[in-house]
Amino acid sequence: AAIAQQRITSIQVVPSLLRMLVEEPRLSACTTLRRVFCGGEALSVELAQRLFARLDVELYNLYGPTETCIDATCWRCDRGQNTILIGRPLANTQTYILDPQRQPVPIGMPGELYIGGDGLARGYLNRPDLTAGKFVRNPFGGETSTRLYRTGDLARYRPDGNIEFLGRLDHQVKLRGFRVELGEIEAVLGQHPAVQETVVVAREDSPGDKRLVAYIVPGSDQTLESGELRSYLKRKLPEYMVPSAFMMLDALPLTPSGKVDRRRLPARDRARSQRKSGYVAPRNVIEERLAKIWEQVLGIEPISVTDNFFDLGGHSLLAVRLFVKIERRLARSLPLASIFEAPTVEQLAAMICTAPSSTNSGCFVVLQGEGKKPPLFCVSGLHGHAFRFRHFVRPLGDDQPVYGLQYPGLDGQTAPLTRVEDMAAELMRHMRHVQPRGPYYLCGYSFGGLVAFEIAQQLTARGDHVAMLAFFDTLAPGLSRKSRRSERTMERSDTRRDAGSSLLNWLERVSQANRQAADRYHPSPYAGKAILFRAADTPAETSESSAAVVDPRNGWGEWVRGGLEVHAVPGDHNTILSKRNLGEKLRACLLEAQSHQPAVR
Repeated sequence: AAIAQQRITSIQVVPSLLRMLVEEPRLSACTTLRRVFCGGEALSVELAQRLFARLDVELYNLYGPTETCIDATCWRCDRGQNTILIGRPLANTQTYILDPQRQPVPIGMPGELYIGGDGLARGYLNRPDLTAGKFVRNPFGGETSTRLYRTGDLARYRPDGNIEFLGRLDHQVKLRGFRVELGEIEAVLGQHPAVQETVVVAREDSPGDKRLVAYIVPGSDQTLESGELRSYLKRKLPEYMVPSAFMMLDALPLTPSGKVDRRRLPARDRARSQRKSGYVAPRNVIEERLAKIWEQVLGIEPISVTDNFFDLGGHSLLAVRLFVKIERRLARSLPLASIFEAPTVEQLAAMICTAPSSTNSGCFVVLQGEGKKPPLFCVSGLHGHAFRFRHFVRPLGDDQPVYGLQYPGLDGQTAPLTRVEDMAAELMRHMRHVQPRGPYYLCGYSFGGLVAFEIAQQLTARGDHVAMLAFFDTLAPGLSRKSRRSERTMERSDTRRDAGSSLLNWLERVSQANRQAADRYHPSPYAGKAILFRAADTPAETSESSAAVVDPRNGWGEWVRGGLEVHAVPGDHNTILSKRNLGEKLRACLLEAQSHQPAVR
C-alpha cells in the first residue's frame, strides 16, 4: 500500500521480502515502481520470473558481504533468463577470483571470490586474529598497501566478464539472516550416543523455503525420535541452528571416492518419525482447520493438537506465515504474542473460539513463567516482538521467570506510541501488574535498550529500586543508528516473508513509530549503573556507528553515572541474542545482582 500511495519508483529488498511482495494482490497497483534492487541472499530464477509476471520493472541482483559495506557487485536480470548472476563490481570496488595460492583462475574455472576497494571494513573489532585471516594484502596492488577481503564464497567468471556465484567454500549457509556453519551442527549431532553418522544440509525443496535437514544413520539396534534429537540440540546450540527435520537413513550416499554425496540425499520427508507421545486428532472444525495450516507451515504431518509449535521447529518467520494463513482462512486477526500464550492447536483453537473478535494488547509475553526468583523483564527491539528473547531463556535456568515486553500497536487494536517516554510508562504499567515493587531487573535489545533505560529512569523517579539494567548491543541516545537499518532488514526477512493484510500493517506501523521515537529521545543521565552486552563480531567500518567503533562502551559512558560494565559477546548485532554465551553471561550478572538484593516484596 505504501509503494502505491507514495508513488515509489525504486525499492531495495531481500529475496524473502520480495517473495512476500509478489504474493501480495495489491502489488498490481504499484504502477509507479520502475526498479527493484534485491540482495542479502541468493535470488532465484523462479522468484525473478514471478516478479516480471506481475510488474514491468527492472530487477537488479546485488551481492556483497557485510565486510564490504553490503553491496559489492550488481547484475541486471532479464526476462526469460535461466541463470541469476551476481554481475560486475560496483564503482570503486575490485573483484578477484583466486586459487588457494591466491593466483587468478582461468575464465570459467571456480575459485574463491576476493573483494577490494573503498568499501572494505577496517577489520573486526577487538579480533586481530580474525581480521588477519580474512583481510589480506592485495598481491595485485602494486606498491600501494591495499587489502582484499576473503569472502569464502565460490565463484567463477563468465566469458562476458560477469561473475557467477556457486556457493560457500566451507558449507556455511545463510538462513533467515543467520550465518549457519553446517559442520558445527554435524559435530554436535555426532556426539549423541545413538548417532552413528550424520550430515546436515540446507534444502530448498519448495521455492523460497530454505530449511535445515539432518540426515542420520542410527547406531545398530538404536531407535531415534525427532523430538529427542531436537531437544538434545537445543541444549547445545542456538535455536536457529536446530534442523527443521530429521531423516533416518540406513546409510549415507557416497561418491566413488568415499565422500558423502550430498546431491543424492533424499528430499525432506513431511512424515513424522516415531512418536513417543500419543497423537491427539482434531476434535472440532476449528482444530481441524488449524492442524491443516500447521502442517502446511511446518512441513510436518500429522500434527497432534497437543504438539507445541516451538518444539516442532517453529520460529518468528513461521509464526508470521501461520497467523497470516489463519487470518485469511478463518477470518481471525491475532497478534504474534498469541503463539506464546497458545502454542498448541487446541490452545489456539480455544483462544479463537472464546475470544473471536478481541485479544489482549499483546504488550506482555510470558517467556518463562515458572520460578521463585525475581522476574527479568526484556524490552523488544525495533520491530516490537519478543521472539528473539526465547534464545537465551534456557541458559538462565528453570527457576528464572522471564517476561517479554512488546510495544502497543502489535495487536491492531491500539495505536503505536511515538515517544520513548510514553512507551516506557505503558510497559512499566504491565511490569507493575506482575511485580508491584522493586527491586526490578531490566534488559533491552537494540532500540529496546533505550526504552529499558527510560523505564529505569521512571522507576527510580518513583522511588523504586532497579537492581539490574542491561543493554544488548544498544547505542546510547543521540548516536547515528545505522544498525536500525540493519535490524529492520533482518526483522523483515525474519518475520515478513509471507506476511500480508493487517498483520503486515501492524508490524510496519510499530516499526515506523519506534524509529521516530528513537530519533526524538533526549533523556537525562541515569544515576544508577548498567551492563552493556556488546556484539563482538561487527566489522569495524560497518558497525552501528562510527562513534561506537572508537568507544567500546557504545557511547553509554556519559549517560550511566553509576558505572558501566561491558561484556563482549560473539555474534553481530542481528545474532547476539541467539548466542548461548550471552545467556550464560546474563545468568551470572543476574545471580550477582540478586545476591545483593532483598527478596521481592
